[in-house]
Amino acid sequence: MRFIDSFNFLPMGLAKLPKTFGKTESAKGYFPHLFNIEENQSYVGELSDPVFYSPDSMSIADRSKFYYCYCIADVSILRECCLDFQKEFLDTAAVNPFRYVTIASACMATYRAHHIPETKIAMMPQHGYVNNCNNSADSIRWLDNVAHCDGISIRLARNGTGEVKIDGVSIDGFCEAPNTVYQAVFWHGCMICFNPDTENPVSQVSMRTLANKTQEINRLREKGYTVTVKWEHDFRKDLNDNQELQDFVKNHESVDRYPVGHPEVLTENFSDVSSYFGIIKCKVLPPRGLYHPIYEVYHFKESSTDLFRSYIDLFLKIKQEASGWPANCITEEDKAAYITAYQENEGIQLNPEHIAPNPGRRTVGKLCLNSFWGRWGMNLDKMQLDYVTSLEKFNALRTDVTKCVTDVYLPTEEVCVVHWRHEKGFSGQDKHTNVFLAAFTTCHARLKLYDELDKLKQHVLYFDTDSIIYKSDGKNDPPLGNYLGDFTDEGGPKNYGYITNKGKTVCKNRGFKLNYRNSLIFNFDMMKRLVREFDQDTTMDLVNPSKICRDPKRRIVYNREEVKKYRIVYTKRIIQDDYSTIPFGY
Repeated sequence: MRFIDSFNFLPMGLAKLPKTFGKTESAKGYFPHLFNIEENQSYVGELSDPVFYSPDSMSIADRSKFYYCYCIADVSILRECCLDFQKEFLDTAAVNPFRYVTIASACMATYRAHHIPETKIAMMPQHGYVNNCNNSADSIRWLDNVAHCDGISIRLARNGTGEVKIDGVSIDGFCEAPNTVYQAVFWHGCMICFNPDTENPVSQVSMRTLANKTQEINRLREKGYTVTVKWEHDFRKDLNDNQELQDFVKNHESVDRYPVGHPEVLTENFSDVSSYFGIIKCKVLPPRGLYHPIYEVYHFKESSTDLFRSYIDLFLKIKQEASGWPANCITEEDKAAYITAYQENEGIQLNPEHIAPNPGRRTVGKLCLNSFWGRWGMNLDKMQLDYVTSLEKFNALRTDVTKCVTDVYLPTEEVCVVHWRHEKGFSGQDKHTNVFLAAFTTCHARLKLYDELDKLKQHVLYFDTDSIIYKSDGKNDPPLGNYLGDFTDEGGPKNYGYITNKGKTVCKNRGFKLNYRNSLIFNFDMMKRLVREFDQDTTMDLVNPSKICRDPKRRIVYNREEVKKYRIVYTKRIIQDDYSTIPFGY
């Protein structure tokens, strides 16, 4: 039996699911959250009083509906919609999404099963491309201290002098004058620090095998080299006992300075760069012959527009067909012209027989187009959670030197929960991520966004990663379109309010539940006053009396009152008297 969260696949409230999947006969009901207390867990009887449903916490429209109808179909709605989603995904992608934990994982499985080209997507080295040598931080500290105390120069990969190999043996540090080899031992396998069967994350061999390889240093001694070996646990003991060594490490690494307050932004009449402390935005001409290079360019000799084409085409076609005909497609000639134009612009041949509103199918297409890209940049160093039911497994986790256990608790008498993460240097190589692909997706979008911002200039009222609100003069409107990457004219729940030409007021605020009670406090007039007066002192308490919360240690769900404070906060730019804004230092 598996327990998975439907919200990881369908990120919307239960009340929106019926409409999303075209279930007009279903509707989300109301639940007496305030009646849901321990004393009432075994209650059997008539429906509780309306006050327990907290009608004042509902929207104005829902509050009115509540007094006329009641529904207890929440579980049925969720079940039906999840089954519809699963069927649409299987029909479309031939992948069962509920075999995975999130929609992003299901999208990645779809891509890898049907669309990924061979030998085109790289597995990034877990420890990076540059200076990807097998030196731990402590080994570098030890070698730096030896060089400092003995007044010598030691060659090693990370200080730019280059890694040394003698008869195929990689040397951590080498000093030519006294013909001395320095070996700082972490990656070589220490039988004191590690279990012999522990696999080294870089070399992919056991610590026992690596320990046997360290015997190769005897061959170096036979060849006349002086070999100095320092095991990492010995260095840590020295660091703990030797005050001079502690002082060296502290001074060597130093305490970084951090900026305080807002910067002074300089755009002309520059002094020598060494006189500034901060960040310089510039184009750099790297100096020639720099012995210790500080600039890196990650250049890809090969690029392709086909890497994700088949994946995008599949789900874009599904989304477009399931959206129905555009409003301007009235005649058969209009429809034929629409299909032809879409083929010419997107290279996708729409099937007129499949073009009809289908909310469920459209949802699958849209989710798969939007939920795929961030998965490439997934953080691999996340906290892990294991449910342990045997002492053997518990002891294995607690004694595994490659894992750091951060928390242990007992949700039941039979089960132990262990939170852990990989120790530094022991995160495994992942074949499902590539941060370059994730970054390029965002970069392309940002470049398109800035292109329009640069044209609109002072007409921009607000912008975010994927949206612009601006003052239109009838000539500066960004081009809109029906194709992938085109701008569309739509709004989202950011933080704004407006009055329509019919006098209707609308307020949107992401993160705040604008129910009936809260709408009496937070409304268009109040928002307008706060902005006009730039009142940063007034705070409004917006209440959600029955926020659903989780207690992960007790593994229960419960309700509690949540209070969020709303007030004006604006620190991004300087606000002028006419409400225009300029950057700091402009």
